[in-house]
Amino acid sequence: MNQFDGMKEISVATIFGRDNYVIPIYQRDYAWIKEDREALVEDFAKLGDYDYFLGSLIVNKKHDGRYEVVDGQQRLTTLFILLSILNNETSNIKIKKDSLIFEARSHSNEALSQIFNQQAPTHPQTIADGYNDLVQLLIEHNIDVNKLKQAKLIRIEVPHGTDLNKYFEIMNTRGEQLEAHEVIKSRLMAELKESSERELFSNIWNACSEMGKYIQQLVGFRKTKERDILFTNQWNDYKWRTDFDGLHKVWEKEYFSHEFNEDELLDQKNTLTTLIDGPEIIENPYDIYTTTGTNNDRFNSPLDFQSFLMYVYALMTGEKNNFDNKQLIDLFDGCYTETFAKKFIMNLLQCRFYFDKFIIKRDYKNQRDIGEWSLKSAKKYSDKYLQVDTNTFENRVEHNDILHLQSMFRVTYTSPKTMDWIYDLLKIILVKDGMIDASEIISQLKITASQKVRNYINADWDKLNKDSTNVENIVFNVLDYLLWSLSDSRIPDISEYDFFYHPSVEHWSPQTPRDNVLVNDPFRDPININHFGNLCLVTSSQNSANGNLLPKSKFDEYRKENSNQTLKMKLMMQLTDSPDGWTVSKMKRHGEEMIKLLQNFSDENKENKITSRV
Repeated sequence: MNQFDGMKEISVATIFGRDNYVIPIYQRDYAWIKEDREALVEDFAKLGDYDYFLGSLIVNKKHDGRYEVVDGQQRLTTLFILLSILNNETSNIKIKKDSLIFEARSHSNEALSQIFNQQAPTHPQTIADGYNDLVQLLIEHNIDVNKLKQAKLIRIEVPHGTDLNKYFEIMNTRGEQLEAHEVIKSRLMAELKESSERELFSNIWNACSEMGKYIQQLVGFRKTKERDILFTNQWNDYKWRTDFDGLHKVWEKEYFSHEFNEDELLDQKNTLTTLIDGPEIIENPYDIYTTTGTNNDRFNSPLDFQSFLMYVYALMTGEKNNFDNKQLIDLFDGCYTETFAKKFIMNLLQCRFYFDKFIIKRDYKNQRDIGEWSLKSAKKYSDKYLQVDTNTFENRVEHNDILHLQSMFRVTYTSPKTMDWIYDLLKIILVKDGMIDASEIISQLKITASQKVRNYINADWDKLNKDSTNVENIVFNVLDYLLWSLSDSRIPDISEYDFFYHPSVEHWSPQTPRDNVLVNDPFRDPININHFGNLCLVTSSQNSANGNLLPKSKFDEYRKENSNQTLKMKLMMQLTDSPDGWTVSKMKRHGEEMIKLLQNFSDENKENKITSRV
């Protein structure tokens, strides 16, 4: 194949011998896993005397002659690592230092430089893993270095003037490389004039995208100065609100205008720019976060990043959307201006800070298998450490109340499309500029819960007895919250109750009994069998295993797993555990009592108006 119209056949052995490649800031980090690298090495081990084509490399030729990698950076980075390992005086490999660099990723560039010099890198972890894997794979597979010239790439230059943002969108719709949030990131960054603005934007975006850690953990790689810039002196409050230009001025002065001596320059490699490589954080026995080593995410966020972007957009613009992340790219149509880019990135950072501080997470520190509900604040432990073990609210009673209210919503609404309670709560927190106390949050959560129940009831409380097959789970979970908050003395250890996922509505006296029942059994009457007093929530496995058992048999089964029942079910079990068992009269009294609790709660917690934030 000959070179024509921007297309050129290039040998792997010489791809880094003459030309220079740059991976732009909007591209994702190096992310190939061992299986990807293993497949590439195995292909090289099979090279013969014929040409072998690895695929295409799509580039944009810049004015300085360098090639900006548009598509194919994962393979290209792997090739640079592999060829650097194989390079020696006797090989026919042509590779020069800095022939592949990452834009504004100094930590990644340092790793590539170490590899070029035949040194093993230690971070970022993905590149270090890539190097170690390839060293081992090259030991296991016999590669004839002289035959690498038979391995070819087709380098394709996009035409001059191509709208790269449009190209990224096309790649995204075809399911290739970039995700929707990366497309939006690249298009917003393109509106910023200065490279330092784009770098700051990218740093914030990448840090916010890691939803399994606190935002304070994601800035300050080995240094604390970045946290000092972004947060207050205890790192437990956010300084800049929506002032991008103010933050950029301070940040640029700190990292672009300062004269460094040689020691400072070496240390500078571990500053804010390196958070784009992904900070490496471990947890020590004292629950203090340092910035060396690696660890799995301790926290599980209720929202993924793409959904979080939709929430931030709605909060910033006041235009509430359906929170369907499949429509993320469409949502940002018409938003690609410099003003919007600056405003959005600062709103993203501010919302992320409040999200971490005020929204519940699943914490796997103490119970690695199932986790526990957590609402904690990150704060400074020392100049070098960040601690995440302090409850967001000091008053234990109020803190537990918020924890139960939020976990009630969390187990009810499992899709980001239905978690508008998070939107409502963040909205009032933003209106208050983060200066909100526990009682206000409790009030807002109760108002939202009450509104959810009223929306279902629609002014007809008897609907709970007439529409049993369609009773929404929020009704049951609000009821469990009320029983917990009232410390119902009939339920042992009620103070220890935590919400768990119970998605299935169960008829305590079953619709289709597995055992024989009396012909005149009053529960065969649809009015009785479908009464709210005869309903409770169970797990999916409980429903499939025990759904057709009679109440006494269910009681015997569920008594064995005391920790996995809803509070309403526990009351129903107590009523069943008597000589006359579960009767229609008991069931109706129970149902009326539960409905009265819900009515009182609804009357006491009417909706208030939250001022829109501009």
